[in-house]
Amino acid sequence: MNQEADLVIINAKVATVDSLFSFAEAIAVSQGRIIDVGSNDDISQKIGVQTQVIDANKKLVLPAANDAHIHATHTGMLISGDFLDLFESKGKNEFDSKLDAHVLMNNNKEWIYGIGCPFELIDDNQDNVIVDSHYLTKKTEGKLATFSDFSLHNLIVNKNVIDLVGLGKELIDLPKEVGRIGVDKKGEPTGIISEWGAMNLVGKYLPQLSDEALKNYILLIQSHLLKNGITSYTDILGPGGDNLFHGAWSSRIIRLYKELYDENKLLTRVSVNLFAAKDGIHSFKHVIAGIEEFELPTNINKSWLKINTIKLFGDSSPCIRKSHNHYHGELTFQGDTVEDY
Repeated sequence: MNQEADLVIINAKVATVDSLFSFAEAIAVSQGRIIDVGSNDDISQKIGVQTQVIDANKKLVLPAANDAHIHATHTGMLISGDFLDLFESKGKNEFDSKLDAHVLMNNNKEWIYGIGCPFELIDDNQDNVIVDSHYLTKKTEGKLATFSDFSLHNLIVNKNVIDLVGLGKELIDLPKEVGRIGVDKKGEPTGIISEWGAMNLVGKYLPQLSDEALKNYILLIQSHLLKNGITSYTDILGPGGDNLFHGAWSSRIIRLYKELYDENKLLTRVSVNLFAAKDGIHSFKHVIAGIEEFELPTNINKSWLKINTIKLFGDSSPCIRKSHNHYHGELTFQGDTVEDY
């Protein structure tokens, strides 16, 4: 029986990306899936009364792309303009100007968050200026200020956050699977927090974004991805991220994806790489605990939302191996030898 299509594109140059990288004239789609590719005559047989027909006029039709690693909600936060984008702010004047304007614009808020913060700035004399708690505190007095670096493996916080969390000397010497709390020569916290376990220790004290706000950031990034030909992606979420970045990496996002699908609002297909390590701590004990405690949403349409892989971190990001706080990206999983791992 000939299946009627919802959408047919004819007179196209369809790149099939098969083993021969062959091209076809037309393509048929039903319920969001390609059901046939071939000649105009062959595909025209799938045109029914309700079929939308597009004449491509010899234009190229390409398969959509998949993004294999994206922190979608976090990226939605970045492009929303609600938070401070510091990715291109390497000069002190530019950094200060952006930060001052953001603080003024958010004067009525108790907290601010910056993304892509450098550890060092260049001033007018071409000297390096360290970005740490002391620097941020002068610029963000009265607010809880957290700034993630470009790798997202480090967080720089101001003194208000240090005082709120109680980052005293008793938290300085953490096991490597937890992370690092940066200290100065006097043994006092610099405000530089490295790796997920340590960042979770801080994040659980910070304000969390609402479900509504997180949904808006999801839809914002999905719309942006679609405009660039990306119709599916892999996100990294789970118990290990429950207290990271104001909720942007939390297990809650998985539930929100399911809600958006149930509301017929989900715009792209999502595969979740489960960040299972409880509290972001890299040990088998914490990975197993996170898996056992995680509640998988029921009645999931796996064509749109699937969770079938576990994310394990064995090493910190290579891009921070020579960071300002002298943290060189050693193996972060529990154990000191290959046998221990």
